[in-house]
Amino acid sequence: MTIKANSGNSNTDQQGYNIVNALIVSLMIACLGFTVASFVSKVNPDLYVNYLPVLGFLITLERIYSVKRTKRLMVLGRTWMIYQFTQWVFLLIAVKIILLIADHPDSLRIEFQLWRLDFFTYFFDNETLFAIIYLVLVWGISGYFASLLNEMSLKEILIRYEMRTMAPISGPPVRERLLGLIFGLGFIQLVLTGLMRINLRILLSGNFKALSVQPLPFLAAGAWNVLVYFILGLVLMSQSQFTRLNARWRFQQIKVTPQLGNRWATYSILFIVLLAVVASLLPTNYSLGFLSVLAYILRYVFGFMFFLVGFIASLVIFIFNLLLSLLGLTPHDQVSFPSSNFISPSPPVETQAVAIHPWLEVLKSLLFWTVFLGIVGFSVYQFIGQHKELLTTIRRTPGISWLIKVFQWLFGGFRMINQKLSQAVEIGIQRLRKRAIDRLTTEMPRYLSLRRLTPRQRVLFFFKAMVRRGGERGIPRKESQTPYEYASKLEGMIPDADRDVNSLTNAFVEARYSKRNINQEKAGLVKRYWERIRKALHAIRK
Repeated sequence: MTIKANSGNSNTDQQGYNIVNALIVSLMIACLGFTVASFVSKVNPDLYVNYLPVLGFLITLERIYSVKRTKRLMVLGRTWMIYQFTQWVFLLIAVKIILLIADHPDSLRIEFQLWRLDFFTYFFDNETLFAIIYLVLVWGISGYFASLLNEMSLKEILIRYEMRTMAPISGPPVRERLLGLIFGLGFIQLVLTGLMRINLRILLSGNFKALSVQPLPFLAAGAWNVLVYFILGLVLMSQSQFTRLNARWRFQQIKVTPQLGNRWATYSILFIVLLAVVASLLPTNYSLGFLSVLAYILRYVFGFMFFLVGFIASLVIFIFNLLLSLLGLTPHDQVSFPSSNFISPSPPVETQAVAIHPWLEVLKSLLFWTVFLGIVGFSVYQFIGQHKELLTTIRRTPGISWLIKVFQWLFGGFRMINQKLSQAVEIGIQRLRKRAIDRLTTEMPRYLSLRRLTPRQRVLFFFKAMVRRGGERGIPRKESQTPYEYASKLEGMIPDADRDVNSLTNAFVEARYSKRNINQEKAGLVKRYWERIRKALHAIRK
């Protein structure tokens, strides 16, 4: 299957896409330059490094352009080496001129005279050597970015779609390599930004006990450019995802509106900027750590539980003493009810005392850790779901597999104990209920008068009397028979009272096994059923 270009608009869109990606990568390297410049200024204030962001931006643009231009040249060939040599000579001279002009405009003439005496000593000073190291790093990083962008172009993806059935593609996917590069550079910036918030002179001296975090405003000391860097990185990943989808749609010959690319970029930028605004609004100047917030919440919960237990115990003792006083006995000492001051424990303070609003500090810390742990938990869940083969490999590890088996055995044991306890409790409740009902029906004949029984007890009594009278007339009830089975047997022996037997049995089942209200009228009907059944049983000869 061959993919043909639809029109000249495709090439125009691809050129615009390449320009946008090149600008995004250049701005990301500029953010890296801001972070490096801030860190170097913190370590050595005498070293001039303010040019690093602009230099990184320009080098990245040139590198992306040169990679496309030299893509067809043979590496280490004559043309390739001449191109790279002239490029580096131009970069070194440009950097040296920038450093001299930043030092003093008149120093350029003096420096030219010193180069005649000893070129290497005066040309490659400390600032120039640092700039060369930075140039090499940016040159390599931007070249890797340029190769990834070239692989993610629409044309290259379409070629891989056509060639994937002929030869398998080795190595990790392009987007995974791009994501690893973005987050790797971001991690380096985060480390440098964190180091800028401590006293580096104390750190370099080796006096770790005297280390302390310097209080800085929000997004200070290189934090704002790290945030911008990650925003640009997410935009770049969004662009790569659109290119991937666009190539798939073209490969499947699905028509796509020309405005889709612009809308995709616009909505992606708006969404990512919105996330950045939300992230910037999250509280970061809280004074309570995670363990302190957790301890504070647990102290609040346990305080409430102890108060509740004490209140219930005091109430029970109060009622017990009241009963003893009514019986004329001496009550025990009165127990005072617990006070309700459990709701005001002072919040724990780690480094500094909370100044004005302690509850506000707790709320801010709780909000931060809730959002943080929620994001981490969701990320771990999604990562495990997307890398099930990694989870399988971890489970097969000898030590991990043994621990998993131990936890499964413990979990299975606890679950079995829970099931057994639930079954035992349920069986015990059923036995108690059955004993109570059986005791009620067994002890009913001992009552002297039916008037003392409730309507429900009367219904139970008449059914019990029917069973007892049936046994006396040679129709005993077996232990395995249900009330309806015995009623069916009894109806066959006294056909004249079969309806009464059925009605009495239904009333008995309702009175014994349901919670419906049994009134006096229904108990009177059951009594008349029993009287007719008794006459029918009396007519049976033994």
